[in-house]
Amino acid sequence: MDYTYAKGLSISKITLGTAQLGLNYGISNTTGKPNLEQANKIMDLALKYGINMFDTSPAYGDSEVIIGSYLKRNSLENSLNSIAKISHITKDSKYSSQEIYNMIKSSVIQSCRRLQIKQLPICLLHEPSDMQGFGDFVVNGLVRVKEEGLIKNIGVSIYTPDEVNKFLEYDELEVIEIPINIMDTRLIENGLLGELLKKRVLVFARSVFLQGLFFLDSQRLPHSLESARKPLSELKKLSNEINISIREIALTFVRDTPGISSMILGVETAVQLRENIKSIQSRSMSNEVRQRLLNIFNDIPDVVINPSLWKK
Repeated sequence: MDYTYAKGLSISKITLGTAQLGLNYGISNTTGKPNLEQANKIMDLALKYGINMFDTSPAYGDSEVIIGSYLKRNSLENSLNSIAKISHITKDSKYSSQEIYNMIKSSVIQSCRRLQIKQLPICLLHEPSDMQGFGDFVVNGLVRVKEEGLIKNIGVSIYTPDEVNKFLEYDELEVIEIPINIMDTRLIENGLLGELLKKRVLVFARSVFLQGLFFLDSQRLPHSLESARKPLSELKKLSNEINISIREIALTFVRDTPGISSMILGVETAVQLRENIKSIQSRSMSNEVRQRLLNIFNDIPDVVINPSLWKK
C-alpha cells in the first residue's frame, strides 16, 4: 500500500469509507448493511493490507461506535486514523459565535467518545454551506477546537466547484473531501485540483464509483437516471474494447490524478474490498486511454454526477 506523509499523518492511498458499515448505502448495494461480524472482517482485511484511514460521520448510523469498539478491542487507538465530521448547523436560528463554538466542540467530544480516541486526526464540516453560513463563526469555532488539541487537522467536505473556491479563501482549512471520478472531472478541467495541490491541501477523493452507479446495467436504470444510460453504455463499450474492468478503470484514473492524497472507498463485503485492493495495484492506464475518458465524459449533466439530485 502506498502512503502520503503530510500534516503530521501517514495516509494510506485507500481510505475505508464506513457509511456502508452503519447504513444501507449506495445505489448498487444489494447486500444491505453488514452485521457486526462482517464489519469486523472488513476492518481486519483493511488493516491487513495497510489501510490506516477510516472515513466516518455521525450521519453514518452507528459506524463511529463500530469503529471505536474495533479500535479499542485491538488496541489500535493510536495507530489508525479517522476522518470525522461536524453535522450541518441549521440556519433556522441566530447563533452567537460562542454558541457555534459550543456546538462544534460538543460534536467533536461525542465523536471522540464513540471512536474511543482522545483527538480527531481530521475533522471536516459535513455541510459546505456552513463555511459561510454564519459569517466566519463556524470556521473560527473549528479553529478554536483545534487549538485546544481536540483536532489535528480541519477542513470541509464539498460537492461543487464553487464550494472549492470558497474553501480556498480560508488558509486555516487544510483538508478537503471532493467528488471525483471518470464521469465527474470538473475539478480537473477547471484547474481547481491544481490549485489545491499548490496549496498543499490534503485531498480525499470520494464518489470514485459514483455510489456504485458505474456497476449498474445501463438498460435497467430507474427512470430518474435515464440521462445516465448513454455515459454508462460508453463506459462499458470502452471497458470491453481495452479489456480492462470498469472497477480498474475507475480506480486507476483517480489514483493517478495529481493532487489526490487518498481515495475513500466504501464496501459492503470483504470480497469487494479485496477486489478494490487488487485493482488499485494495477498498472497505470496509457495517456491515450486517459484522454479518451476525459473526452467521452467531459459534459455529463449534474443530475448524473450529483447523487443528491437522484430521486430516491
